[in-house]
Amino acid sequence: MNNQIKPLFFTKRSEVPEGVKFIDAFNPELKELFKVRYPKFKNNKGKQEIFLKKASTIQGVYVYFPWSSTVVYTLPKDLFLEVRSARNKNLITKEEQQKFYNAKIGIIGLSIGSNIVWPLLVSGAGSFLRVADPDTIELTNLNRLFYPISEIGESKVTAAMKKAYELNPFITIEPWMNGVSMETLEKFITGPKKLDILIDELDDLEIKIQLRILARKHKIPVLMATNLGEKVMIDVERFDLEPKREIFHGLLGKFNNEEFKNLTPHSPMWIKATRKIIDKKYISPSLKSSLQEVGKTVAGVPQLGITSSVSSAFIALAISKIVAGKKVKSGRHIIDTNVWKA
Repeated sequence: MNNQIKPLFFTKRSEVPEGVKFIDAFNPELKELFKVRYPKFKNNKGKQEIFLKKASTIQGVYVYFPWSSTVVYTLPKDLFLEVRSARNKNLITKEEQQKFYNAKIGIIGLSIGSNIVWPLLVSGAGSFLRVADPDTIELTNLNRLFYPISEIGESKVTAAMKKAYELNPFITIEPWMNGVSMETLEKFITGPKKLDILIDELDDLEIKIQLRILARKHKIPVLMATNLGEKVMIDVERFDLEPKREIFHGLLGKFNNEEFKNLTPHSPMWIKATRKIIDKKYISPSLKSSLQEVGKTVAGVPQLGITSSVSSAFIALAISKIVAGKKVKSGRHIIDTNVWKA
């Protein structure tokens, strides 16, 4: 990986490159650490001063972000994570938080996929991420992706990595800049570190099918979020618990993989198969008419940033419960965000 897409760590101020923007977050974070550990005394300045004096031996970390020429002086990893996730208590227990953080998560497709990264990281997950997408950011993506216009033309993987490291510089990200193919898909899933969770946000139907076949083989759960206008569809396939489960809940019926080879996204055949997977009863009249216009008067399948945010949060929530051993069953879940129906 290019070091320009990864933070660098220093233990001494003298090691920090000259001319960078310097942010000292260490002392404010120490004060937060005191409040986290001693909430009963959070307003007791005397006890806080005693704590800070004892904490003076703690060695902070200088984190250098080369792409923004910025250095942040912050708490070391364990203390950083303790404070970072403190407000999750006890909605997420300490044990659950550890499992959530340590889960190895793979994301293929970084449109909705990149939006899933943010709730994962802010909720205290994401110590290991494997991400894949060959595309770059375009202006039309920005109705649902949280990037500034200065990122247009940037690799989606690179942009996601930068933002992720700025949320938590201590994580590990394995980038697949060229995306995945039928030949490389199994390697993406299995290693060298085998994934615990696989998130599918692809358009390529042949690969979508194959990744489920491989996930079933390796007993890895697959999650997928689909935006349906003002509705959100969350698909959970617990191949870890049901290794004989039919892919896509059996909605494709009997099929031949040859049907989906070299199938162009948003082509008539692609739309026909997608309708089978989605199930037409969930498609609103406005979305249905839009899908019929794809490639004619509409450039691509329409999506809303509002529902993208909702679906991403629900995927992160599902992952937190799966890795904690909670009962998250296979199936399809529909969330209707249109609470102000006419």
